[in-house]
Amino acid sequence: MNERAKRIMHLSRGDLGDLNLFCAIAKTGGFRKTAAELDLSPSALSHAIRGLEKRLGVRLFNRTNRSVTLTPAGRELLSHVTSGLSEITNGLEASIVFGTDPLDSYV
Repeated sequence: MNERAKRIMHLSRGDLGDLNLFCAIAKTGGFRKTAAELDLSPSALSHAIRGLEKRLGVRLFNRTNRSVTLTPAGRELLSHVTSGLSEITNGLEASIVFGTDPLDSYV
């Protein structure tokens, strides 16, 4: 297994957040619009995506002054992570039905 594959296999909390940002940008089609929706600065969003691209070793978006489009690698990644992030959201929402404060059990 090569070094890049080893790095990818060790998904961190930051990677999960960056993948969520990646999906949001792909959905809205732009960094500024996504940044406004998430109450982030466009530069913070761009920095997060550049870090994700660097860790993966591929460019995910084609960027111009007027548009943002997915690269082939970005389209491939999106096709895989969208359902996974959706399942995580579903799991979190499903756990809410238990309605207990987790801190109460530690007191």
